[in-house]
Amino acid sequence: MHSRKKRLIPPTVEEIASEKLRLEKIQKLHKLVFTEIESESFTDEGFTLSEKAMMISPDIYTFLNFRRNLLLSKLSQVPKEDQVKILSSELELLTRIIKDSPKSYTLWFHRQWVLLQCQNVAEIMTKELALCDYMLKKDNRNFHVWNYRSWVVALEGNQGVNDEMEFTKTMIYRDFSNFSAWHYRTKVVKQKFPDQVPVEFIISELSMLKNAYFTCPNDQSVWNYHRWLLLGLENIKIVGISPRTYKTCPNELILGFSHSLSGLDSQSVGVSDGWEPAEGTWEPLHTKPFSYIWKFIPSKPFNNAVEIRLNPVNTQVCDFNKNCTFTNLIYKYKKANDEYEFKADGQEDIEIFEQELANINELLDIEEEDINQVLLRKAQIVEVLAFSVPVSGYFDQAVDCYKRLIQKDPRHKVFYEEQLDAFTALKLYRKSQIEPSSLKLKAKLLGLG
Repeated sequence: MHSRKKRLIPPTVEEIASEKLRLEKIQKLHKLVFTEIESESFTDEGFTLSEKAMMISPDIYTFLNFRRNLLLSKLSQVPKEDQVKILSSELELLTRIIKDSPKSYTLWFHRQWVLLQCQNVAEIMTKELALCDYMLKKDNRNFHVWNYRSWVVALEGNQGVNDEMEFTKTMIYRDFSNFSAWHYRTKVVKQKFPDQVPVEFIISELSMLKNAYFTCPNDQSVWNYHRWLLLGLENIKIVGISPRTYKTCPNELILGFSHSLSGLDSQSVGVSDGWEPAEGTWEPLHTKPFSYIWKFIPSKPFNNAVEIRLNPVNTQVCDFNKNCTFTNLIYKYKKANDEYEFKADGQEDIEIFEQELANINELLDIEEEDINQVLLRKAQIVEVLAFSVPVSGYFDQAVDCYKRLIQKDPRHKVFYEEQLDAFTALKLYRKSQIEPSSLKLKAKLLGLG
């Protein structure tokens, strides 16, 4: 159990006898409560017994269900003024019990139910938030409290998003390793910016994150938020294609994308046969409706060099996280000697990613131990950069990261070896030696070898 130390010394005879007596009293109380439940008579005695049962056995949901029925019976017999008193008293009782059992699902669920019966939610909002503050000071990672706070804020509606942003920042600066605070901040950010997170906000968040990862470089929660924040800047792009080269025009194209997409059609991805638009059908492979890999079958055979453009104003295509921003890169088969080779033209705006890569490299110059999370995040960023800048040496950096991770973190060796093999294949333009276990990786390796 949480925070309970294992006893090293066997209990004495007196302790065993005392515990036996305690359990007998609990069993007796349980029998009395079940008798009241079976009688279906909502009496004052049943109300008193259910209170005792809640305090002793808060995780037995049958007792909490019985308690709710008793409360509904009481509330139906009194005017509104007295209803407020009954519910306030129940909340006070729950506060006392929850402080002793802070991770009881049934107690927090019961508190939500009681709050839903209240007509004066706005008045007790301050008390509920104060309870959350108190409980988080005792255990700042108690996800029951974080979930309850989120629920209460949504229920009342007057607690501003900016207030919650400040609250999460306070909790994060109190402990950079607080995964719950970082996770809650993602939810608040989504509320503040439901459509798209502005670049200005991302830059300000990255400043806070830099303090966090330079303080706790190997803390996974910090890097999780870092990755989540930058996902919105990762445009949808083509990362693999089959064939990569051809002498005779192909009958179909199989494209690998950086994101798992749905809704792909000729309006969102334009394929040209020379100067003429190529009509055809799009079909997701392996998974539906979202897939990293899609097949394009032209209505009539290709006769010229094929070009592919992703439409930046598409309205249908989106990935699993509802991202729908396409890259401005242009993809085309260019003739080299006697064959056509797939190339990407242009370059994306990568200033933020380059700055974060520079920060990470600075951190790696300082830290030598406990840098697994830093190396992994560097590998993820250079992967984004490698497909954003067609002519670059970023694949080399990814290969280096995974080689170092294999040495430093042997527990995850299998994953690192698979990634290393994939990026080595991309670097050397050869077939991968290890069969990729994910469609995301398979999409990158299309057409190699």
